[in-house]
Amino acid sequence: MGGRGLEHGFLRKHMENGTIEKYMDREGFLDRSGVHAADVLTQIWKKNGRRWLQRAYSGSTEGDTGQIRLYDELATPAGEIAAYDILKSHCRSGIIFLFEQAIQLGLTDPSHRVLDIGCGSGLEACFFAEQMKGNGHVEGIDISNEMVKRALERKNRLGLSNVHFLRASRDNLPYEDQAFERIFCNHALTEGNNQSYNQYGAMINRHIIGERIKELRRVLHDKGVALISEPSQPEAVDFTEEYTGSLIEFSGMKIVNVRIKSSPAPVEDQAYSEVCFVVKK
Repeated sequence: MGGRGLEHGFLRKHMENGTIEKYMDREGFLDRSGVHAADVLTQIWKKNGRRWLQRAYSGSTEGDTGQIRLYDELATPAGEIAAYDILKSHCRSGIIFLFEQAIQLGLTDPSHRVLDIGCGSGLEACFFAEQMKGNGHVEGIDISNEMVKRALERKNRLGLSNVHFLRASRDNLPYEDQAFERIFCNHALTEGNNQSYNQYGAMINRHIIGERIKELRRVLHDKGVALISEPSQPEAVDFTEEYTGSLIEFSGMKIVNVRIKSSPAPVEDQAYSEVCFVVKK
């Protein structure tokens, strides 16, 4: 991989300076491991956060409709940040791990055009853009209008001019072929699969995800690299690696490496793992 030594140098510099942790703290992603997200929301809102989360997640597997409803809800303000950020901050160690992988793969290199699929409130995309020091270009897409609003608020607050956010579907990316040298796809590949397809559900889900990967492949430059991360229960890591990996390879992409990190979960307070696929055409 070209420039690999330089990219490892970037990571070493970030680790020595605490760049990632300082950014996380500044953006409200404090270490909340060991504390249930619902309890944090209850304390902020003075109402039952657990009941609100249960309602927000109900129907979230109903395809795009369920995902839009879920993330519009999770964009609800909780103090100075969104409820989504409260949940995501419980995955702090996992997010730091993903930032480290992203830096190693050149997602903060200003010579690369970067796409963040399923950008949420813009935490990662804004970090990539900030580290580019006003150069380069980052695009972030999300299916939820409310999440895009939160991402734009973060962009404007940080004074970033080299990142752009828009509402778009991961299944129909509004970009030309080979538009990006780097793609970041965090928990946005399989999440929200429709589970109401009767006995043909598994087959239809595989088709949907396969077509989604082909769309990612279409906008990835021929010499580009994608970082695809999927969550997994620790006991199911092998299955997640095999299942997702088979879909990636069946869709015409090559897995360069698989990296795994165990982290606390955002909602159920159980251990979970990040299964990260480094992928090329």
